[in-house]
Amino acid sequence: MRKVIIAAAAVCLAAPARAQDVPRAEVFAGYSYAHVGEEDLRYGWNLAVGYNLNRRLAVVVDASGQYGSVEGVDLDQLTLAGGPSATIGRGRPASLFAHALFGLVRTSAGISVLGVTISETRSDFGMLFGGGVDVRIAPKLAFRLQGDYERIQAEGAAEDGYRLSAGIVLRVGKRP
Repeated sequence: MRKVIIAAAAVCLAAPARAQDVPRAEVFAGYSYAHVGEEDLRYGWNLAVGYNLNRRLAVVVDASGQYGSVEGVDLDQLTLAGGPSATIGRGRPASLFAHALFGLVRTSAGISVLGVTISETRSDFGMLFGGGVDVRIAPKLAFRLQGDYERIQAEGAAEDGYRLSAGIVLRVGKRP
């Protein structure tokens, strides 16, 4: 893992950045996998929109949904969070970013017995701390790998987990 981080940092610092390469916003869409508490939520999606305040700082709104089943119980988790993001190497072939996101996590669990579905839903405060790397594919397009530590404050207790995402970033507009 250390070699991957060092290689990504070297790529970020290798090419000179150009001011015109700073987009006004970035839109990310991709596949997401999460592990929360004891559950693996294997199927999911992740969408994020970031508004770049300058070359390094952005404000991000992130939404994701993960779905799975454990011992016949269907589990769903929807997350809506926002917060600051910092980027190193924006405008270069690869850039590293880190973010701290805070928001709402809606968790549902349900089971069907003889055609009757019994379900429970709860909404809790959640935090995501993480980051990743964007590798440029084209001037307005990049491939993103992202990892997040997830903490959910649920009814006086906390659940820890992680979320992994991969997908495409579309860069929109240009910062003046």
